[in-house]
Amino acid sequence: MGVEKGPTRNEASRFKKAEQFALGLIEDRFDGELAYHNTKHTSRVIKDTGRILTVMNSIDPIAVPKIDILRGRFVAAFHDVVQEYDLMPQEIGDMVVDKIERHPDNEAKSAFEARRYMATTDLDPANREWVHKDIMCTATLPDSVYVRSFYQPNLYAEQSFIGLAVALADLGVAGMHGPADLHEDGVALFREQFVGVADLLGDVGLTDQ
Repeated sequence: MGVEKGPTRNEASRFKKAEQFALGLIEDRFDGELAYHNTKHTSRVIKDTGRILTVMNSIDPIAVPKIDILRGRFVAAFHDVVQEYDLMPQEIGDMVVDKIERHPDNEAKSAFEARRYMATTDLDPANREWVHKDIMCTATLPDSVYVRSFYQPNLYAEQSFIGLAVALADLGVAGMHGPADLHEDGVALFREQFVGVADLLGDVGLTDQ
């Protein structure tokens, strides 16, 4: 078996530029507004997707070539670039806060922006058809059985290895990071989901930590 030929320096540079572009979109749109879906979360998903695909590549470089590590990081970078939502009043005990209700087409719109970037920069034309499906697999819904959990309804056994890796990385903090990071993410999600609740708790001497 020959040595696998990895991506060229130019390919690696162009994929890296795409990651930076996506992170720039997220920074401009959501940093300072959303406590969880921001550049910190996306940067972690990019890194963890790369880690997962690197392990897959070491096991089977034919099924997961090195170029797929860059492709996976690209999908991870764009998977949350659209975060549209409505604010719905919700009672929590004696308090009334605004609860974020995310639009169900955020992933589809994020995929559209990813494919538009690829088209305008002529990036990886052979892989564009997969980007939409790979990003769509990160959509989450509350689990009706395990009440405090979520599941990814678009994630199927026939999903590409890139889609599987990004989906795992998107929800993977519980298994890939320690309990401190898991707690930090939980607090950030709570702060984001219930707008202003942290300030209300502070007003009565409590904390959401």
